[in-house]
Amino acid sequence: ISSGASLGVAFVVLLSGSLGGVALSRMGYIGDVAMSVAAIVGSLAVMSLILYVAQKVRGNVTLLIIGVMIGYLANAIIGVMKFFSAEEDVKAYVVWGLGSFARVSGDAMMLFIVLMAVLLPPAFLLVKTMNLLLLGDDYARNLGLDVHRARMRVIVSSGVLVAIVTAYC
Repeated sequence: ISSGASLGVAFVVLLSGSLGGVALSRMGYIGDVAMSVAAIVGSLAVMSLILYVAQKVRGNVTLLIIGVMIGYLANAIIGVMKFFSAEEDVKAYVVWGLGSFARVSGDAMMLFIVLMAVLLPPAFLLVKTMNLLLLGDDYARNLGLDVHRARMRVIVSSGVLVAIVTAYC
């Protein structure tokens, strides 16, 4: 899912013209918001694809392998975009990719803290569900767990958290 965030930012920074990515990275708050929105949109797009695949496949291992494949595909697309982009745009993208809270303003940091405070407790409540999923689908189903619903909740919860953290860092 974080590779989807990188792909979203790459589309904005690397395909925005020869100096567009540099201008966007130096725009301050507006540029940061644009890159954060692109990261969240990219993450949610990849998460939607993973949710679709999760409905079609049965095993957790298969889903994991498909997720890794999607990550490699996103990184390959980013590599092609880097190859055809201007040097300044690639530098702006790499600086974003290094990740840091240094460029996050106080207001944006407060929003980040509020989002994490709201979204982390429900994620912690999924611990028992994830432990049941570790036992395998058949055992979890026999213990009364709706495996499909539980898997979707875990994917959505982790996907949203990863999208927000990747967008802000």
